[in-house]
Amino acid sequence: GGYLVTAYQAEDWVARGLPENPITGVVSLSGVFDVTPLIKTSLNHGLRLDERQAKALNLITASPRSKAKLALAVCEKESHEFHRQSSDLAKSWSSLKPQVLDVAKANHFTMVDSLATTGEVLNRLAVEMAGG
Repeated sequence: GGYLVTAYQAEDWVARGLPENPITGVVSLSGVFDVTPLIKTSLNHGLRLDERQAKALNLITASPRSKAKLALAVCEKESHEFHRQSSDLAKSWSSLKPQVLDVAKANHFTMVDSLATTGEVLNRLAVEMAGG
């Protein structure tokens, strides 16, 4: 989910017949924005990625097209790689002034609770980005 929602910001929406910036904000949850490290893992048995495909999918080296606000949320208890990738994307997409935040006391599977619970940090952020 984190990769996919962020990839929307690199999309050419005008070419699809939509306004240039149809999205007001993106809250990405523990995204893997450079899939290259997955090539050498057991996950690649199902993904079947090669270097060429991984390079084409790399959002860190892509340029954002949408001017939507971007928040990159990573769980406090997430691995170093998730934190590194969010940090690298924030640097690469600095023109958007992305907000990088750690979600306290959460892991990869419980972080969505902060999005679904009224008043929690990710819920407040999503409502704000939606203009509410």
